[in-house]
Amino acid sequence: YFMTPQDGSRLAFAGLWEIWGTKPDLLLTCTVITIPAVGPLAEIHERMPFVLPRDRWAAWLDPAEPDPAALLEPTPEEVVQGLEMRPVGPDVGNVKNNGPELLERVDLGRADQEQTQQLSLDIDEIDNPE
Repeated sequence: YFMTPQDGSRLAFAGLWEIWGTKPDLLLTCTVITIPAVGPLAEIHERMPFVLPRDRWAAWLDPAEPDPAALLEPTPEEVVQGLEMRPVGPDVGNVKNNGPELLERVDLGRADQEQTQQLSLDIDEIDNPE
């Protein structure tokens, strides 16, 4: 699924980053914080990124924020309800693929069939190679 605000605005996910090591061998790591999915997102997956409402963006990025845990209040339901959830094809899951066609809506039945075809093996061909 491709998920985007219906009104064309932007989303921000809560995340953490850290720099490990010393120069020249620095390692930058990052993660997106996830929470149990809510609303219609729960029908797609059991977890979802923690969506920060716009009024929390600056505070989340402020290292002097005295209580960052207070910013982790549940994502407001109206944020989730305002998302367009568009089914897309399985090619979006391969990092080698890139292009706007990956975000085109697909029929769920067709996407499921394509996914099955991608993951299937012809056992007879493996057992009896020519």
